[in-house]
Amino acid sequence: MNKNENPFQGAKQLLHPIKNRPDNEPNREFVHELQNKLKREQSKKKLRLPLVPVFATASVLLIFTIFILSSNLWGESADQVENVYSISENPKLTLVDTFAYGSEDNQIGLYYEGMNETLPVTVSSFDVNGGTVYILDEARSQVVINNSDGETTSFPIQHNESITGSLKDILVTENGDIYILDSIEKLVYQYNSDGELKETFDLSKTDLFFPDSIIELENNEIAVSQRQEQFVSLTTLDLIASEEVPFHFEQVNRKEQTLQLRDDEKGISLFSSFGIGNRAVIDLTEEHVLYSQTVNPPIMESISETHLYALNREGEIVGGIRIPEESFMEKPELVQKFIKTDGSSIFLLIPEKEHVALYEVTLGKNYESFVEEKLEQVNIGFEIETFGEPFPELEEELNILFQNGLIEYGNEQSLNGVAIDENGTVVIDFKDFLAPSPASAQAQHLYEVLKSVTFEKFSNIKKIYFQFDGSFSAWCYWLESTEEPWKRTDALRDSLQNQLMQKTADVFKDIENLNWEGIAAHVHEEKGLIFSFYANLGSYDSYEVKFTKSEVANLGEDTRSYIWGDGFDEKSFEYTPNDYVNSYLLKGYYSKEVLDYSVITYNEAAYVSGGIINTIHEHYPEAIYVDYFAPAPEGDDDKFHHWQALRFVYEEVEGEWYLIAIVRDVFNP
Repeated sequence: MNKNENPFQGAKQLLHPIKNRPDNEPNREFVHELQNKLKREQSKKKLRLPLVPVFATASVLLIFTIFILSSNLWGESADQVENVYSISENPKLTLVDTFAYGSEDNQIGLYYEGMNETLPVTVSSFDVNGGTVYILDEARSQVVINNSDGETTSFPIQHNESITGSLKDILVTENGDIYILDSIEKLVYQYNSDGELKETFDLSKTDLFFPDSIIELENNEIAVSQRQEQFVSLTTLDLIASEEVPFHFEQVNRKEQTLQLRDDEKGISLFSSFGIGNRAVIDLTEEHVLYSQTVNPPIMESISETHLYALNREGEIVGGIRIPEESFMEKPELVQKFIKTDGSSIFLLIPEKEHVALYEVTLGKNYESFVEEKLEQVNIGFEIETFGEPFPELEEELNILFQNGLIEYGNEQSLNGVAIDENGTVVIDFKDFLAPSPASAQAQHLYEVLKSVTFEKFSNIKKIYFQFDGSFSAWCYWLESTEEPWKRTDALRDSLQNQLMQKTADVFKDIENLNWEGIAAHVHEEKGLIFSFYANLGSYDSYEVKFTKSEVANLGEDTRSYIWGDGFDEKSFEYTPNDYVNSYLLKGYYSKEVLDYSVITYNEAAYVSGGIINTIHEHYPEAIYVDYFAPAPEGDDDKFHHWQALRFVYEEVEGEWYLIAIVRDVFNP
């Protein structure tokens, strides 16, 4: 503006007809355009606080005042200016423009990659500034620019085109500078409005793992962020402290976060019963927080839904719209890259199958949501109030676990209820623990603790469904397990395997130490313990030696020699108990070296002998054994024959498993 120009001259000319004809109603299109200009002046684009010259502010205020007095149309628009983003009863998307795919100048690139070429590569972000649209075209490494007059130009981006998925975001400032983020190379390119490269910022030394967006802060400071959790200044390349950015998120639990605004100590609580997935602040104004949120219900099925909300400063949703992710060729990882503002207007860019479409967004009070309806179709769960009959005994056992801290999640109020039906199916319904999924060791501990008070204490339980607030699917999702209930046979089998494997480890250690009292502790009072020289336990020629429990306990002091077996040459193997263990159980017959029982299997032989047949299950069908297998020593030329196995055989008596036999297996004596 020329220094001699009167800053109010334009306003006087615009208002001249009103002065001469006070009863004349202004042109509606003129009023609408003026309102939009006023709203753009009052809004803060991309978290910016624009510095408005004093004379411009005076002009706007003059026009604002005169129109309040001269037109009754302004009364309706005043609320819109105050709200910045107009909120209608119902939301809508209005198609503004489309951009064709192709390889010609100014067209948008599109190609497919992946094993079956099903993953589209095309637009990755966009921006709108003063009515001009800037599209970041990753497929062709270019920026396509469409101005308010419909003219389209483009310029190439200087980056490594061999890397797919690197061009993440674009930001256009008021002076026309264009910033482009390459998240893989960790570079930000700054171009001028003519598409000439001005500067390149290297982010490789920052602490950001994968920066994914660019924003403009107050005083025209440009920053990059990682999921709006960390911010780095392009000027200093240093992390910006959370208290120095306009907002930051604080995690409360899986379903709740706090949006902490710098000018609000209380913050805004963000909650979703489906769990908060990706979220982002799109814009901050004096009245509104424009905020996008994606929810991913805790189920195995891939269901998600994204909404764009306008929140007031108290955190109440005053308007919203469901983003039609189904219209995208490929559901975007970060939907906020396709939502931008320009003044008081909100735009959504969708790479559709036919073309790239630009929509203007109108937020509505009555926005739609289908996620709950979709969830009902795939969610598995039971109503604890109507399922079977209450199970107070088990409920008490579970509460004791919480009281004693044996369950590291939740608290004494975490149990909604327990029920059992006539078939022995139990439903255990917890309040959501709101904790991250447990690590494998934590999950195993939880499994053992819960099994100890269910299957092991109540024989009438056949099957168990654990739930979070009525959702079995949510429990499985949290535990990262398949959607299968716990079953008695499976649970006892897994539990018994662990139990007998550990028992055998203890017995084998006692054998190494000739601790016969320790071995006797695992032997039944009446069944006693059998030592079988060969694998054919129970056969007439197995050469079995049997001791009672009390006799086993005293074998260490027993100096008598027993015939443990006969060789094929009719040679008898006659030793004291200690010598038998040292000479034939712990050492090999041919090598006379201590054997390395390095292969351990459960209820099956690690190696099937070509000689004497394993008859454990034939003669003891209810028995379970643990097999300790020692391959032939290194350097042994006859590895196929010089191996040895010890089998520790157990049978159940009144719910307890006792050691009934120790069986030696070899290819030949």
